[in-house]
Amino acid sequence: MTGTSWRHLMLASIVNNTIRIGKNIVEALDLPDEYYYVPTIKVNGKDENDYYILKSAELNYNQYVFDWEKYLNSFDFITKRPNGTLEILPKQFELKAVVKSPDDSSMESYFQNSHAIPKGENISYTLLRDGRPYVRASSEEIVWQAINRGAEAAKANQSLHDFGGIFKNKTHCDTTASYLGHHILKCSIKRFSENIVLKFPIYVR
Repeated sequence: MTGTSWRHLMLASIVNNTIRIGKNIVEALDLPDEYYYVPTIKVNGKDENDYYILKSAELNYNQYVFDWEKYLNSFDFITKRPNGTLEILPKQFELKAVVKSPDDSSMESYFQNSHAIPKGENISYTLLRDGRPYVRASSEEIVWQAINRGAEAAKANQSLHDFGGIFKNKTHCDTTASYLGHHILKCSIKRFSENIVLKFPIYVR
């Protein structure tokens, strides 16, 4: 099938305000299933799953709807209003990430979900308040966790990783990109009156 035919087939199946992705993208990214679902079509007045972009004797190619709203909600700086709208709001607390290749001394700022980090590269996170390095109060407890999604992390029994507690009560955390997929670095500031939870999503390839 030509590239033009593929594009026409995809455009014909797209519903307004949705994004369709193919099985290859889902598998290449090991995309968490919370970010996609099987589309439906009306058949004799009933909703039925519409699994395929192409179905033939030679090839069955699956399609999915990318849930862009849930994906956007994974960004720490996006807030969902009670009326359902999404809004970018400045946060008093935030995490800053820097990626460093083990092959050289170069360092690069990494923004949430901005691109896929190659395996083996080092990531340093710093806790900020009002854009400045945070200073922990003696009464506070700071806990760092990595929420690793995908088959590789699950096979290594590292779906939830606490770094052995070595960064407890520290305002930074250093780790290495190790598993294919979409992961979340979580930092919790535990106080008497409230808990502040920060999440920083990344991709690893």
